[in-house]
Formats: sequence, structure tokens, C-alpha cells
Amino acid sequence: MTEPTSTPKGKKTSTKSKPVSQVKTSTKPPAKAPNSEAGLDEVAKGATKIVDATAVAAVGREALAGGASDLTKGMDALAMAEKASQLGQVVATAGLRDLSQGAEMLEASEQIALMSSVVAAMSDADLSRGMELASIAGQIGVAGKLIAQIGMPLMAVFLADRAERLEEIAVDNLIHFGAGRDLSAAMTQASENVADLGAGEVAEGLTRLVVSEAAQERSQELAEAGETLVAEGITEMAAAEILRDEAMKMAREGIEDVSEGSVKYGEAEASTKAAAPKKSASTK
Repeated sequence: MTEPTSTPKGKKTSTKSKPVSQVKTSTKPPAKAPNSEAGLDEVAKGATKIVDATAVAAVGREALAGGASDLTKGMDALAMAEKASQLGQVVATAGLRDLSQGAEMLEASEQIALMSSVVAAMSDADLSRGMELASIAGQIGVAGKLIAQIGMPLMAVFLADRAERLEEIAVDNLIHFGAGRDLSAAMTQASENVADLGAGEVAEGLTRLVVSEAAQERSQELAEAGETLVAEGITEMAAAEILRDEAMKMAREGIEDVSEGSVKYGEAEASTKAAAPKKSASTK
């Protein structure tokens, strides 16, 4: 036999037990209490993102400045290449003109030299004819004197007159010979002077053509360097744009993390302060 259990007075004990099926069980997991450390971690992570975004933005600004500088230098190089090309064309035109003028002068020099040779030949003919006439005049004069001695005065006068005339013609030819010789010498000197001028023009033309070719080569080098700098500048500026967008994205994410972390930290602090009185009351 079992002894009856004692109960306090005034209270009734129920011997009926509730069915197991009527007992309610909660399947919902308990809510996690806000954690201040998680909030601080998120704030720290957001701050790190903001710092990184600042560094990325600085790199982007440097890339933008470098790209703008390269682009400017490239455009300047292209402008200088265009000027060098124009200068080369002008110098080349002047060089071709000098070559043409030099060739004309050399041709004129040859023609003058040829004319000098002709004049010299004519002078030699005047000398030969003058000497021959002088010889004939002397012979006729001697013949006139002989005829005068044999009693033919009229014939002697005629021959003397003809001899005198031939002497005059001979002297005139000799004078022409001297003038022709001087003229030939002057023409020869003129031919040499014109030839020197022509050779100088040809040399100057060739020099200008060499300078023109060098200017064209320099123009090509500047153009290639300018195109390279322009391409690099555009690439750097595009990279700077990408870096700027990425920095802004990182900054937004950092700000969001800081904001969410601050909210979590505040909720955790508020929950801790709210739970503190309950704990103190339960310990009494």
C-alpha cells in the first residue's frame, strides 16, 4: 500500500493528468540576441572598404592625369609631325627648283663655251688672212717700185695705191683678230662663271633634297610617337574611368556596411541595456 501524500490546507490537488497530445511544444528557434561585436566588425569592414576606395580613387586620378598628359603630348607630336612634313615638302620643292636652274646654267655654260671656241676660230682666220694680205700688199708695193724704175709711173702709182689698201685691210683683220681673241677669252671666263653657278645650284638643290628627306623621316617618327602617346592616353583615361566607378562602388558598399554595422551595434547595446534590469530583478 502507498501512503497518501499530504497537501497543504486550503488547496486541492487534482489527480487528473493532461493528455500528452494536449501539451503544446514550440518549434520556433529562439531569436538571436543582437551582437555588438558583429556590428563593430561590419563597421570595421565598411571603413576598410572606404579606405580602399580612397586609394583606388587616387590611383584613378593619377591614371587620368597621366592619360591627359600623354594625350596632350601625342597631339603636340602629331602637330609637329604635320609641320615637319610641310617643311620637308617646301624644302623638296626648292631643291628641285635649284636642280632645274643648275642644269639650265650648266647647259648655258656649254653653249657659251662653244661660242667662245667659234669666236676663237674666227679670230685665227682673221689673223691668217690679215698676215696674208699684209704679205701680198708688201709684194705689190715692191712690184710697183720696180715698175716705176722701168718707166711706167702710172702703173707704179696704181700698184702703190692697191698695196696701201691691202695693208689697211690686213691691219683691220689683225685688229679684228685681237678683238675676237679678247671676246673669246671673256666668253670662256663667262662660261666658267656660269658653270660654277650652275654647279652651286645643283649642290644646293641636292642638299635641300637631303634635308627634305630628313624632315620627312622626322615627321614619320613624330607621327608614330604621337599616335602611340594618343593611344596610351586614351587607354589610361579609360582605365581611370573604370577605377573611378570601382572606387565609387566600393565607397557605397563601405558606407552601407558602416551604416548596417552601426545599426546592429546600436540594437545590441539597446538590448543589453534592456536585459540588465531583468537580470538584477531575477537575482533578488
